[in-house]
Amino acid sequence: MRFVAQAVAIGTLTVFGLGYGQNFSQAEVVAFLPEDGPIRFTQDGRRLVTLYRINEGGRQTVQAYRLEGDTLVLEDYLRLPRLSYLLAVDGAGRRLVVSAESRCNLAEAWPSTRFSLDSSGRLEVMEFPRGRRILRLEAQSLCGLTYPVFSPNGRLLAVPNRGGYVQLWDTQTGQLKHTFSGLGRIETVTFSPDGSRLAICEQGVAVYAVSSRKLITKLESSCTGIYPAFTPDGSRLLVADGKNPVGIWDLRSGRLERTLPLRAGHAANALALGQNGTRIVTLDTGRGLSIYDYRSGQTLFQTAKGGVALVASPTLEWFATVAPPQLWRLRQ
Repeated sequence: MRFVAQAVAIGTLTVFGLGYGQNFSQAEVVAFLPEDGPIRFTQDGRRLVTLYRINEGGRQTVQAYRLEGDTLVLEDYLRLPRLSYLLAVDGAGRRLVVSAESRCNLAEAWPSTRFSLDSSGRLEVMEFPRGRRILRLEAQSLCGLTYPVFSPNGRLLAVPNRGGYVQLWDTQTGQLKHTFSGLGRIETVTFSPDGSRLAICEQGVAVYAVSSRKLITKLESSCTGIYPAFTPDGSRLLVADGKNPVGIWDLRSGRLERTLPLRAGHAANALALGQNGTRIVTLDTGRGLSIYDYRSGQTLFQTAKGGVALVASPTLEWFATVAPPQLWRLRQ
């Protein structure tokens, strides 16, 4: 059974062009999303998958929407088992990663992040929307776990942990391929577009070759809680930390190449780069939305309000914000 959820128009925000006005003329909020929660776009940019929390026995519902014009069409949904939580969705929107049966025991008093050896947990890879379990991954510990990330081809799953390590799982065999350990506090990881590199945000940004697991470079830039973004050719990395201007780093030299203009004293706390590499969208600490031209670094458009977190479709035509949970569309 399929349902149609009509988009609710809640207003158009005026955007001020500072050049290059032929590309985007306005950024419009076209719909409310169910509520603040994990949101992921599929790689084709035509669907989004989100989590809706309900109070019936602590269960939650995963929903998949198809984007048609300014309308969200509810295609499928899946009610998760009790006490499970959605953590990741692959690029095709066909596999989910959920946490289950986690048990956390601190080895030292709070606020320590050291966990005892008997801490345990499990990640399950499920088929969407049938809910069939494909794989069960026995994690070293789900204590301190942050959001896992699928590789672009979906064959690998990077599982970061604030305790200072990242696990790399093979999603076809269920085997743990490698653990990047001895790291600082970790919150986000990002694969390059071709899946050959993995950027790990810790004390600085460490970039590894996925096949050899060797460190390629380490950038002297923090990105606490913010996903960095590779350029389409993988040669550069955009990094934000909510305190300083967004930096564009050359991965060959490991040096800062340039920064984006700082908006009225508010640094970016979320960013996204389109798959064609021409436009950058950021949300700043004042919740303002900014659009930049990648090559020149010029500010193209800005709005006074946006949201807190930012999740964008590959083309940047669509993106979602939380607090408030809204679906945006960039008009041409």
